[in-house]
Amino acid sequence: MLQDIDTILNGWITALESRTQLAAREVQFCTYILVYPYLTLDEIAQHICYSEKSIRNYKQRIANKLGVSSADLYQHLQKDIIAYLHNDNTNLK
Repeated sequence: MLQDIDTILNGWITALESRTQLAAREVQFCTYILVYPYLTLDEIAQHICYSEKSIRNYKQRIANKLGVSSADLYQHLQKDIIAYLHNDNTNLK
């Protein structure tokens, strides 16, 4: 099952990178907030070795690039991965 989750997540990350202008660190941040929604921005900053201020800037920049508000970023990413799954982009059945 963990391999299935890893396959889904890696596929989604690849799809996200190919259709957006997000930098690798921005995609990493998106993955963190999607997989670990209970982490604070400070905790995420510690995991990826950035300051909380930098992470707040990342979040705002990502939201701007995706055309959503910073407050709606998590919900947008949830919808995005669900759409990815509905488009049958995995080998899981």
